[in-house]
Parts: sequence; structure tokens; C-alpha cells
Amino acid sequence: MGYKFTLESHLANPERSLHVYINNGVFTFVNTLSDGTTRKSSGIVGFTHNTLYFLIWDSTYLHVSEHLTPQLRRDLINANNRLFDIRLETKSEGEVLMSFDEELKFERVQTQLAKIKGSYPEIH
Repeated sequence: MGYKFTLESHLANPERSLHVYINNGVFTFVNTLSDGTTRKSSGIVGFTHNTLYFLIWDSTYLHVSEHLTPQLRRDLINANNRLFDIRLETKSEGEVLMSFDEELKFERVQTQLAKIKGSYPEIH
């Protein structure tokens, strides 16, 4: 994947900001929970049929605000998810709708608008 771009959004389950940096098939993302806890993850990424596929190699908590807050407990589930995909749909110039399956099946699918910047593949 020969693209360099970023995605920025705010997500739920747990409430957090998300910044994804993609550079030629390698990604880094930074989650900052509403309690201030920050996690950085990195690995490889692929793209096909309007879907990004992520395989996490490393995930580290850079800052933990308080141990075992509800936000951190929920994020620990996300941190253990090593392979996942995000489906993308163009909404406007510089904005995409992200959809992904939650780790807990009863939470179903989350959809969220995200800003996209840089050189990215064509998204329909």
C-alpha cells in the first residue's frame, strides 16, 4: 500500500479520540481515552474494497490516568484485538464514514465520521 494519510475521529466504547497515521503499509494509531489514558499501537495495514485491514504488532499504554477506570477496563478489550478491519465510505471532501464491528458482539457495529487527509486510495 503506497499511500500516506491520516484519519482523525472520536469514538465510543470507550469514549476516545483516535488518530491513525498510515505510511506505505505501516500504521501507527494513538487513542486518548476520555479519562486521559493514552495508548499507541502500530503494525501493518492493507486496503481493498473500501476496507482497511490492520494487524497490530505492538501496543503500549503511554499514559494511564487512573488504574481500572471503566474507560480503561473497556479499552483493555480493544488493546487485545490484534486483527481488525474498518470499512470506509466517502461522505464529503476530506470526510469518510468508518464502520467496524465492536469486540463485544452485543455492541454490534460502530459507525463514526472521520477526517481524512493526505494521499489515500480511492474510496467509494
